[in-house]
Amino acid sequence: MIWPHRRSLMIEAAAFSAARGEFGRASAIAGLAVRQWPDELEAHRIIAAVALDTDNRPLAADALRAGLGLAPADPNLRQMQAALDSMTAAAGSAAGQ
Repeated sequence: MIWPHRRSLMIEAAAFSAARGEFGRASAIAGLAVRQWPDELEAHRIIAAVALDTDNRPLAADALRAGLGLAPADPNLRQMQAALDSMTAAAGSAAGQ
């Protein structure tokens, strides 16, 4: 079990790992945080951002769906959703050529 006071530490570690380009580690830490605290919005943001940076559209879609379910008006999540929609449209256009 993870102690509840470790919540902010885990988010900080995930964000730090993402900033260093350690996307696998960032996603793993944020994923653990989401499993422990499903309402942790920042963990959903980190997972979505890392997934977009690594072109993992299914993971990004899942993280964005969960995050927007918690905070539908969140500007960061909405911006990432627009980026995902654009990536998906571009991939669809390229496949249709």
